[in-house]
Amino acid sequence: MSYNERLIKLGIESLELRRLKLDLCFVYKLFYGLIAVEYSELFDINDGHYDLRGHSKKIVKPACRINCRAHSFACRVVDAWNSLPQFAVELQTINRFKLFLDSYDFTKFMHDFKPIL
Repeated sequence: MSYNERLIKLGIESLELRRLKLDLCFVYKLFYGLIAVEYSELFDINDGHYDLRGHSKKIVKPACRINCRAHSFACRVVDAWNSLPQFAVELQTINRFKLFLDSYDFTKFMHDFKPIL
């Protein structure tokens, strides 16, 4: 059986999807001070100089010339975070945010996911 067939049979998410969701939870925790790290140490926040469509907590994506930088946490999570709707980034608890992530479609950010017809 292929990896995707096994995931479907077991009813679990891929490792890539689980990592993306955990990364987004970490960004949420950074923004709301739930951990002892300042978000400004990892990200440049959009201060109005860029397009603000979507939500008010957008992150500026840094330029990445080499793969090790492009696949680092601070770069790989930006597109997914910026795609979230306003109400999601303003949810009051991390548990509600996690529930939202379970219902959100992340297939456009997945590299190894190929749906089985």
